[in-house]
Amino acid sequence: MDSLNSKWIATVAGIWIQCSSGATYTFGIYSPTLKSTQNYDQSTLNTVSVFKDIGGNAGILAGLLYSLVTLNHHRRDNDQRCGLLRSFCGPWVVHLTGAILCFVGYFFMWAAVVGLIDRPPVALMCLFMFMAAQAQTFFNTANVVTGVKNFGDYGGTIVGILKGYLGLSGAVLIQVYDTIFKGNPSTFLLILALLPTFVSLLLMFLARIYETNSVDDKKHLNAFSAIALTMAACLMIIIILENIFTLPSWARIITFIFLLLLLASPLVIAYKAQMEDTKRLAFSQTLSTEQRISLLYNSEPAQDHQLAYHELPAGDDHKEDMKNIHEDQEDMNIQQAMCTANFWLLFIAMICGMGSGLATINNISQVGESLGYTTIEINSLVSLLSIWNFLGRFGAGYVSDIFLHKRGNWARPLFIAITQATLSIGHIIVGSGFPGNLCVGSIIVGICYGSQWSLMPTITSEIFGVGHMGTIYNTIGIASPVGSYIFSVRIIGSMEGLNSKWIATVASIWIQCSIGGSFTFSIYSPTLKSTQNYDQSTLSSVSLFKEIGGCTGVLAGLFYSFVTFDHHRCNAGRLRCFYGPWVVLLTGAILSFVGYFFMWASVVGLIQRPPVALMCLFMFTATFSTTFSITASLVTGVRNFPAHVGTIAGLLEGYLGLSGAILIQVYNTLFQGNPSNYLLFLAVFPTSMTLLLMYFVRIHDTDSEDDKKHLNALSIAALIMVAYFMILIISDNIFTMASWVRIVTFIFLLLLLIATPLGIAFKAQMDDTKRLSLTFPSERSNLSLVHDPEPPILAAYHKLPPGDTCQENDHDSTFNGDLKKDMNLQQAICTINFWLLFIAMVCGLGTGYVSDIFLRSRGLARPLFIAITQAALSVGHIVIASEFGMEVFEVVVHYGTTVHDVGTWDAEHISIVTLLHAMNEKNTGVDQVPSGDYFVFVLLLWCSEKVEVKTDNDLVELFRIDVHNFKEDPITRQCLLSPVSKSDPASKPNPTRITSHNPFSMIS
Repeated sequence: MDSLNSKWIATVAGIWIQCSSGATYTFGIYSPTLKSTQNYDQSTLNTVSVFKDIGGNAGILAGLLYSLVTLNHHRRDNDQRCGLLRSFCGPWVVHLTGAILCFVGYFFMWAAVVGLIDRPPVALMCLFMFMAAQAQTFFNTANVVTGVKNFGDYGGTIVGILKGYLGLSGAVLIQVYDTIFKGNPSTFLLILALLPTFVSLLLMFLARIYETNSVDDKKHLNAFSAIALTMAACLMIIIILENIFTLPSWARIITFIFLLLLLASPLVIAYKAQMEDTKRLAFSQTLSTEQRISLLYNSEPAQDHQLAYHELPAGDDHKEDMKNIHEDQEDMNIQQAMCTANFWLLFIAMICGMGSGLATINNISQVGESLGYTTIEINSLVSLLSIWNFLGRFGAGYVSDIFLHKRGNWARPLFIAITQATLSIGHIIVGSGFPGNLCVGSIIVGICYGSQWSLMPTITSEIFGVGHMGTIYNTIGIASPVGSYIFSVRIIGSMEGLNSKWIATVASIWIQCSIGGSFTFSIYSPTLKSTQNYDQSTLSSVSLFKEIGGCTGVLAGLFYSFVTFDHHRCNAGRLRCFYGPWVVLLTGAILSFVGYFFMWASVVGLIQRPPVALMCLFMFTATFSTTFSITASLVTGVRNFPAHVGTIAGLLEGYLGLSGAILIQVYNTLFQGNPSNYLLFLAVFPTSMTLLLMYFVRIHDTDSEDDKKHLNALSIAALIMVAYFMILIISDNIFTMASWVRIVTFIFLLLLLIATPLGIAFKAQMDDTKRLSLTFPSERSNLSLVHDPEPPILAAYHKLPPGDTCQENDHDSTFNGDLKKDMNLQQAICTINFWLLFIAMVCGLGTGYVSDIFLRSRGLARPLFIAITQAALSVGHIVIASEFGMEVFEVVVHYGTTVHDVGTWDAEHISIVTLLHAMNEKNTGVDQVPSGDYFVFVLLLWCSEKVEVKTDNDLVELFRIDVHNFKEDPITRQCLLSPVSKSDPASKPNPTRITSHNPFSMIS
């Protein structure tokens, strides 16, 4: 029996017990039988599973018992008064307790399943499951802490080996089930009651503490590690083959026998290690007692002990001081540890690492289904997670030991930071959705999650000592279920609540408010002109490309159609995550950053002054990005509110119109007098907002009866913001605001912009949730209430009956709209309606909100509103050309928008375009804006040659008015405040300056 009395045999016993104690990982095998035989619903089964998780992670009792029966065991060995009590001390007591709990828990579950006892209450079944899972903490604590005490210098390696085998235990027990009990999960429950109990009772007296160190410890531990890796590779091959082929029974038996041989192989390593220690002991008999002890049993820690990253004293008293430190840490119990910052830092780190990793692992099947993975692929990924878990548990301990011994400044906590940073990358990969992402992501998450389980116990022993290590590290282990709850229920559950069309609308509003950089061209154009040595003609050329970029949205429309057309079908495919409005928003964000960043770089001298053509390209890229952002937000809004397209289109375009004023407030508050920094802000801010919010902008083809009410609330919020801006602008022009006043008004503006739409969205979402819960018993009524499969009333102006009966006939007209819905750009160009709308866009305006009201209440078609608004626009031109005072102010008030020049259009017109055509046609209609500007401009210049000089003055006023640039443009200010006097010939503008100026330079 003396040959069995060594730390190597204790290690083999610990490995075998670990391999049999992972029954909690096989819950999926017997849970269906448990559910059917006990008549549980899914909620009840989940409750039983919760007690499994609690029992498997709450190991405080196991740690306290281990500390009680092993602390100061040397003193008990030497104290004759403890004679009888000495036999009841040691890790075997903890193993015995775990064996009893395991047998009682699984045996009574098996008895309930097969009908040996009456069906127990749910609470009693939860108790059985808790006891069975709690047994794992006793086995694990006894093995791991004993291993750390036996191999003090290589705690990371031994913890990695033992924790790794525990990670493999689930796969081992599944192989036992597949080979012997396939199709009989109730009998497998009985095996779970007997096998771990029998193995633990058989080996528990071999698991003892031997606080000795040998010079060859690392070599033999490496041999154990090699066997563990071989076993993991074998299991991985078996799992892959089982998911691809149907293995015959003889093949399963052969693989199972090979697996048993691998499990027995550590005994060979232990025997060899013990033989070498015996030979070294025999050699040491010729040496003195002190030399013999230093050669074979070094009672002091090695010079590169795990405590190396503590601030250890140097010099002759090194060993004695280090011994005192070690003893002090052994005396630190759980109460003392909880009073230190290290304990809580480690606890929080484990919440983040273990909690997020476990949340991802628990939902890996659902993620695979949503990404379109087949059942075989998902099963393979789930099965292989145990392999990656093993590699993380084993690898983190082994590698951290290597770096700690070779590079003493590589402390083990550093590896927690590295593995958790890598774990974050794994989460990003899982959520990215590119082909094969789940395979790569599950490997990274599995390895990094397993790493936490080997690093945490080792760090606990190094910081708090090994005396109460079992209690302390099991207390910190509670972070795993706590973190899983936080990430799975609180965070992921809350994020799911953000997946609604109301949150998508708020995200679109915020994006729209950030992309109006092209409206503030006059803020940075003087700096652009002076730093690049541009004359006015060159600056006008750059401005021309600003207008072309902001109006050429055909590519954005085509791209949106490509990534969202038939999105339901995309949801079932593996490339689903590459479809959706977020792809369009991402493209716009990239373009915006590139354009404005390089303009800023050229202004501040970060790069050499680019050629004019390249600067035009930068400007085009920056403003071209707005077409992608507008397209994604606007069309998504129309799809989310198909019955109120006019309202949502007017709302989003209205916020786009306000974006220029918002950015001007940002400039006046933060960047006054520093337009170059404002250019950098335009590169960073819209890009950051889009990247932050783009995933919330999604298509939800649902309809609710209260949509109009909440849209009206959003409209009121927009009107309040407009009124606030108007008061702010008027006050700013009358008074000189102090800096603190600007800051206060800006903060209030942010609160108004953030809190109001978000509050309305949450209120709308709560109303929809309540309505859904009230109608839950009726699935058909539930679907009809929140999901309307009928297309929107896009063709409502096709022969709608007037009067009170128009609402009852909305759905009759829907079928015509459905035919129009699938019309692409090429088909639309071949219709008369397209060109009528195109020509109307050259000169006209439109509006959305009022047209929505009249369409539903009166049946008035939207094209009628184009005629009305264009007629009103003609009146506006006449008023501008008239001679009485305040004509410009009246026109601005009349249209509610900035008057740039004759050929321009305001935000109202986009509403009409969106309602009448798909986004491709809408963006094609935008392309005629520069051509319309140019056509009308040339026409008026030709007319000016036929009239008196005062027409030139009116043209100057007409083409130079820009409310956004009112302060910054001295010509505009002069034209508004001091119109040219007809009686003063000297004040007449130079006709040459007007005619030679690029017509597009006045476009804002």
